[in-house]
Amino acid sequence: MSEDQTVILEDQLLDHLATDAGARVIWQERLSPAVIEDGDQEIRNVLQFVLDWMDRHRTPPGAKVLTDEFGLQFLEPETPVEYIIEKLRERYQNNTIWDALDRTARKAQDDPGEAVDVAMSEFSQIRMATMSRGHIDDGSAPTLLENYQRDKMEGAGISFGFPQVDEDLGGLKLGRMVCIAAALKRYKSWLLFWSAFQSWLDGRDVDFYTLELSTEEMTERMICALANVSWARYNKRDLHEDEWLRVQDAIHTRMEAENKLRFLQPPFGERTMQHMLQMTGQSERPVAAIYIDQFYNIENGRPVPNSVADWKRSEMVVDELMVGAAEFPLYFAAQLNRDAGSLNEMADATKVGLTYAIPQKVDMLLGVYQNKDMQAQRIMEFGVIESRNTQLMRYELKAWLGAAPKKDYFQFLNRKDVT
Repeated sequence: MSEDQTVILEDQLLDHLATDAGARVIWQERLSPAVIEDGDQEIRNVLQFVLDWMDRHRTPPGAKVLTDEFGLQFLEPETPVEYIIEKLRERYQNNTIWDALDRTARKAQDDPGEAVDVAMSEFSQIRMATMSRGHIDDGSAPTLLENYQRDKMEGAGISFGFPQVDEDLGGLKLGRMVCIAAALKRYKSWLLFWSAFQSWLDGRDVDFYTLELSTEEMTERMICALANVSWARYNKRDLHEDEWLRVQDAIHTRMEAENKLRFLQPPFGERTMQHMLQMTGQSERPVAAIYIDQFYNIENGRPVPNSVADWKRSEMVVDELMVGAAEFPLYFAAQLNRDAGSLNEMADATKVGLTYAIPQKVDMLLGVYQNKDMQAQRIMEFGVIESRNTQLMRYELKAWLGAAPKKDYFQFLNRKDVT
């Protein structure tokens, strides 16, 4: 659909639909995703048909009605109707947010403390009211069968970076939230990147939100991995001529690739899950997964009083990440405040300074462990600490990040018994 066609959409229809009733009709029912012939008139006709149907029957038209009336085909969501749905969601949110702010301001004149509770409740309701169709399953569509067939055709989900690990864990899939936790300087950011990089090599588009390292450094790491040159020596600007030529070829390869691995760094004040979803939603191509490095730099998506404890703030961030995982597979890193004696010890969050909300709410908690001897040998233990869907697995990996790589930046050594 062209930009001119989208601008023509009638404001009165959008205003009519951007209400409580309209919200339920449009993005919580069956109008999405439907493919309509390009052109503003056809779009207006469908929307007007929905309104007229609602006036007569007080319920929205089902998929069969729309198919019989307009010959719609239920295919991919990047369609004119999907665009309208997003615009309706935005308009509904904007209208309702202003009303909520007005009610909160009036309450603040009498009781500022209660006003904060009112605001949090109001915005929580807005978030719930504007959930996408993906959050609802009323049994009217064969979602389970479609997901199974899609996964069967596409193979494993988003790669964790190692075929052997993907074989055991099945990869990262939509609706799943995975965290990799480790102490400082234990390769958690590198392993997060390695997953994103391998997924890009597999032909997927992925977004990597780097909230610590600069986008420039992450891009350099990617180019070095693609060129198979030492990151440490590149960082010292100490590459041989043939290595520098490989770096130049890697730069061109990345630029010319159809799929993208994007490194994004939102400014302070916009490092919320909601802002990241908005940035990813603006991608020109469908994004297969979101990566975030790292958890403790993610900001709360709603105002939080200073009196709220740090653990509660972290729990609220995890809740918002769960909303994000419903839209995109989500893989993020979290730093431990203290070294653990083993991967098993990481399961006790109190011993390693990990907020309880993470092991309680993520679908899978991965960990990285190294003692001093392992560090000297560049060897690490990587594995599943907690999981809703898989067995507890352990792996031994070797990192070649500081030396001239032999084959890959990471080498899978073997599976280990869980003790």
